[in-house]
Amino acid sequence: MEVPRSAVNGHVAVLPYPGRGHINPMIRLARRLAARGLLVTVVLTEEWLSLLSDSFPPPLSAAVRLRTIPDVIPSERGRGADFASFIQSVLVRMGGPVAALLAELDPPPDAIIADSMLPWAPLIAHRMGVPVAAFFPQAANVFLAFQELKTLAVGRRQLSELDQTGSDTIRNGDGFLDHLPKAASGHLADFITHSAGEGMLKAFMDGIAWFSTARCLLFNSFEELERRAFDQLLRANLSVPFYPVGPFVPDAAEDEEAATAPCCKWLDSQPKSSVLYVSMSSFLPVSGEEIKEIAVGLRMSGHRFLWAVRDATNTVRKAD
Repeated sequence: MEVPRSAVNGHVAVLPYPGRGHINPMIRLARRLAARGLLVTVVLTEEWLSLLSDSFPPPLSAAVRLRTIPDVIPSERGRGADFASFIQSVLVRMGGPVAALLAELDPPPDAIIADSMLPWAPLIAHRMGVPVAAFFPQAANVFLAFQELKTLAVGRRQLSELDQTGSDTIRNGDGFLDHLPKAASGHLADFITHSAGEGMLKAFMDGIAWFSTARCLLFNSFEELERRAFDQLLRANLSVPFYPVGPFVPDAAEDEEAATAPCCKWLDSQPKSSVLYVSMSSFLPVSGEEIKEIAVGLRMSGHRFLWAVRDATNTVRKAD
């Protein structure tokens, strides 16, 4: 059922990056905007529309419209086998169909909210003469960490828009990378070498660099959760304002079964800050041998952990 035009206070087009961890929070953002009287159009690929058919009970309101472009990118089911090609497809092949779809919307959008990994979004907004906001679906600390990793990837520290204090946050361990491996750690070096070698870190950083041309930067977080990160962003004097607008996660009313799951009861019984959460995400494939190695490492660590593992039964493993 379409919303009567007289009841629409404005129309926002929402453009998520084609990945579950990006689409889910952006649809929840769309719901929140619709609850404030806005018409919201979420643009998905045809495959993703079918994948989401049962993901959002209760049904979306009439003010949230799901519109599709053709499947111009590799299938979700196999994209992890060649991440570089998938990223290239998103960067090169999605922009045109999205622009064509937005040009045909009735009413036309008054603003665009685009995932920070879609660098063609501001070009579309400019051609349409509407403002665009960048949405970063992960934590603010992740945003800061990737900015720092960019400087490490080129082999030297650089003062950037996100580092105006002059402090060596990695060497001294007094900045936003406190809880990541330090520069002397082989783990961080391996990450940078692997990412830079395949161009993936550069692709990611080039992708989110467009935020500086946006009207604002939105984070899927809130101040009480990441006060230190947002303080760091304030000190950085970003060229655009930023707003923590999250968290966009399932709530009890939306997923009562998950809220009462045994793993949640187990978590409630553990000491504060004592549980390590491990997630394999929904993207890269993990072999049986790799799963075994991770399991051994977790057990040998001696820490309590909650491990989300994708398998036929959607099992969530926990261990004291």
